[in-house]
Amino acid sequence: MIGTVVYQNSKSSCDIANKVVVQALVLSTSARKNFTVGEVVNLMSVDTQRIMDYVQMVNLLWSAPLQIVIAIYLLWQQLGIATLGGLGVMILMIPLNGVISVFIRNFQ
Repeated sequence: MIGTVVYQNSKSSCDIANKVVVQALVLSTSARKNFTVGEVVNLMSVDTQRIMDYVQMVNLLWSAPLQIVIAIYLLWQQLGIATLGGLGVMILMIPLNGVISVFIRNFQ
């Protein structure tokens, strides 16, 4: 199943880059003056990757909360009240993750 996802992701990325190249080739001479070769290459590489990253993140928006709820339920079935300790750690890690990400962003 993972192989299928990787294959579809690669195929989609190639399809998007192909569309950009085709559009660049059919531009009129006057329109080509508006775009440099570097801008077209940027569209093919960086922007294509951003689109693919967006597609993956949209999938996480619904699946991550569902996975967390299922994991907490299964932990509750096995551990009972001790699950609340793990849940507390998860909740405390949310602001810590935010602080670390701000630090890394400023450090770069």
